[in-house]
Amino acid sequence: MSISKVYGQGKHKNSWWIAFTAKDEADYDGLVVHLHLTDPGDWDDLARAVLGIGSLLPTPLALPLGVAAAIWELSTNADGTYDFFHLNGKVEAWLVDQPVVFSGFVSDESWKPPVGMSAAGNPLTGLVLSWLQIKSLANHFRDEPVPREPAELPRVSHAGVAQYGSGRLLLFREPFARTPLVLTSAQAAGKAIASVAVNVSPQGFRLLLRDDQGRNVPEAWVQWVAFQPNHAAGSFGDVTAVDGRMEITFPALPQVPVVVVNAYDMEPGPLNILRWPQPLIAAPVNIARDRFAVHLTNPLTDRPVQKAVVAWAAVVPNVATNHFFGENRRSANDETITFAPALANVPAYLLSSRPGVMAAALNNRKDGFLVSMRDFAGQPAVGKTDLHYLAYVA
Repeated sequence: MSISKVYGQGKHKNSWWIAFTAKDEADYDGLVVHLHLTDPGDWDDLARAVLGIGSLLPTPLALPLGVAAAIWELSTNADGTYDFFHLNGKVEAWLVDQPVVFSGFVSDESWKPPVGMSAAGNPLTGLVLSWLQIKSLANHFRDEPVPREPAELPRVSHAGVAQYGSGRLLLFREPFARTPLVLTSAQAAGKAIASVAVNVSPQGFRLLLRDDQGRNVPEAWVQWVAFQPNHAAGSFGDVTAVDGRMEITFPALPQVPVVVVNAYDMEPGPLNILRWPQPLIAAPVNIARDRFAVHLTNPLTDRPVQKAVVAWAAVVPNVATNHFFGENRRSANDETITFAPALANVPAYLLSSRPGVMAAALNNRKDGFLVSMRDFAGQPAVGKTDLHYLAYVA
């Protein structure tokens, strides 16, 4: 199934919900929210029976009770469960895109029409066609996708540590089902440099590298991780455009996460017409359970940047559920970071530091690494400073 983004999901016993954007599924593009409610039990059947009996009594309430009983009956599935759908998108019909808006219950029994609020895309299609469209879409999304438990989440299968040059196109060993988040960290000749992934797709990404002189780097050691963040596993992340407002928020995590960021701006090209991405020095500051601020610096001019695209990850490290180990700490340039117990394999390390400082790992080991922290002029960072690192364990 083609899903461009999952916004959230949850599960309680046999009931669950999921919200996502579908792309070209059953000719539908748009938002889908699916809530599945388990069979309430005997009281549900009793309540519907009482409403049905009430509709037969010679009282002014007979009609509304009958309507309520009918709506309730039409809402149920064959096994007594309920499926609520919210659809907001468009569907292709007769080579024309028609808006589809619906909120309500859709039974899995073929003779029952949808019950809810609907806005037909084209008045000429009529009510019956609108019902048929919604019924068809609901049936298409009824069984898939469904929420996954943290233990069932797919492993992050794409990460690497190797030598690459700026502009290199990297392809994943296997494509993702939807576009992943890609974060990078790089060093050349033992000095941290600015790096970022652009043109990210389910198949791969293009790597950009920039040194302290603002030049493209023809060869550097690059560490990268491509993954799909999931709140249930303690991770958030996205690619966010910032313009003046430099604070990024997300649903609260159980504790203060480790935050790693990359960023690029769009600098003018020849004749101020062409524009292309350029990596920035990006740093997370004021990290909290549900937010952080990002500070961006041009590595050539050392000037703050207010308008850029930021790739970020906020992770509560847990190797068992999200394959990350890491911490927020204070460190110095050329310091050896160690931890115990050692990880199962030598990981890929992603690093961020304080504003104006580039950070990268050297000499990767299962139990640590050597850290390089350089300012916009390529000089070693002075004294102890903030360091945020994530180690991805394959």
